[in-house]
Amino acid sequence: MNIEEFITGVRTRIETISDISAYSPELPIADDNDDDYAAAVTMLGGTVQNSLGTSRLYNNVLFRVIIRGLRNNDTDIRAMVDSVYDKLNMANGIALTSSKIVLIYADTDVQYIGKDDNERILYNINFRAIIE
Repeated sequence: MNIEEFITGVRTRIETISDISAYSPELPIADDNDDDYAAAVTMLGGTVQNSLGTSRLYNNVLFRVIIRGLRNNDTDIRAMVDSVYDKLNMANGIALTSSKIVLIYADTDVQYIGKDDNERILYNINFRAIIE
């Protein structure tokens, strides 16, 4: 499994389903209004390669998506967070160059985690992915 390919695939999916730019492993810190809406995909761990038989090998990967929004508009950012959750949770059959994401599923509900140093609202969602 190629970690860079996996993260790029998840970032691309987030950017395709929302109006936010996705980064890895952290959010950009510039105090620039163009960067208010942003997401960060960070690997949290996983298991070594497992087997579903002699020909089917898979990895179980834990990752998080932190989504940042405006300073004073929780309604807009929450709608965006819900959209990311809905589009990633139970996503399946995502072809990557050298592997395939069999399934992504939410490991937690949407979690409000506070504000950054520039008072922008932050949410977190932990996901698991099964990659073949």
